Amino acid sequence: MKMILMIELRDKEIILKNKVLNVLDEFACGVFPIIEKFFDYVIVGGYVAILLGRTRTTEDIDTVPFFASIYVTLVPSDAKY
Repeated sequence: MKMILMIELRDKEIILKNKVLNVLDEFACGVFPIIEKFFDYVIVGGYVAILLGRTRTTEDIDTVPFFASIYVTLVPSDAKY
């Protein structure tokens, strides 16, 4: 049975349920907690498409400083949220 990616907006947080994490997602989960200690940011560009399941020829994460906080939470498909 195919899992369906569920997207939920809660306050200033975007929650992705049933997300199967790839290497780029795991990198983002490791790096962004460090970055957010120093400034707010927004993810832009191709990673947003990759995050939502699209296939891309490049795998990079473009970010820019942001002055209003919106957070993305990745929830692996086997996690209880």
